[in-house]
Amino acid sequence: WHQAVLTRQYLVIPVKHIATARDLQKTPEDYSLVRHLLKVGQMLLQRDAPQCLQYRFGFHQPPLNSVNHLHLHCLALPFVPRWKHVKYILWVLRVGSLKQKSCW
Repeated sequence: WHQAVLTRQYLVIPVKHIATARDLQKTPEDYSLVRHLLKVGQMLLQRDAPQCLQYRFGFHQPPLNSVNHLHLHCLALPFVPRWKHVKYILWVLRVGSLKQKSCW
């Protein structure tokens, strides 16, 4: 028996191949792509987990990514059990952090 870590989790994956968040460029096209991925993730979580008070959105950060294709993790919190959040803090680049990174 396996207890769920999150109330709800989705991966939103673009058709266009981009290996990782580090490969995103400061272009209108990439900005629009990230904004679209985020809107899709927000819509899914608001539809399927409206009872959750907090959502988190982020991308894998190399070298801790296991798939070389950009995908947005959309998480409905809280983590159950609570200590499981450590797994996601260590390897996820939050969407809001992209603006602070040199790649964005």
